[in-house]
Amino acid sequence: MSEFELESEEIEAEELEKQEPTKEPTNTKPIRVHAFDAREKRVRGIVTFPENLHTKLVDEAFKRKMSRASIVREALSEHFAETESSEVSEDDEKIFTLLEQCRGFFGGFNISDEDEGFIDRIKKADLTGEVWTEKLLKIFAQHFEIGYKGYWSPPNRDELLNVCMDAMKLDEDQREFLTKEVSGLFEPTEEKENTSEQA
Repeated sequence: MSEFELESEEIEAEELEKQEPTKEPTNTKPIRVHAFDAREKRVRGIVTFPENLHTKLVDEAFKRKMSRASIVREALSEHFAETESSEVSEDDEKIFTLLEQCRGFFGGFNISDEDEGFIDRIKKADLTGEVWTEKLLKIFAQHFEIGYKGYWSPPNRDELLNVCMDAMKLDEDQREFLTKEVSGLFEPTEEKENTSEQA
């Protein structure tokens, strides 16, 4: 896990210069920060990330010449703007609750454990088929990534995903959408390894 503190704008700009990207930055614009409302009180907080997500955040910061904290604030602002403008259905709430029940105390996501994992839980719940909108499929894809990377000896990823999709009773379009979402969350080297496992 990686951790950093959401600092003031001045400290962010200084710290950005000290960060080492995992690849050469392609953007040479001046450092930018996500704007604050001057009337709002600033609250300092610490955020803990999975290492792979933190790596992506550092790369994005260098690419866009923005501080890491600014990107986090921007993403949160966009997320809340989207959620506040869209209604959350009763089925959405049930799915959010089910996904939360599959999360461990120290993080992670339980996909396949008997009774406690997502597959068994979704089979027992009346939350299948058309209730899985693209928004919810994207959220599940992120949980699946966390869960899959938590296996000590991971099973074939495509086979595991197919078991999940069968339990969710997704139609062909939903399956295609979710498969692409999950594939996009894994690095090319991981894609290659997954393909090798199938051979």
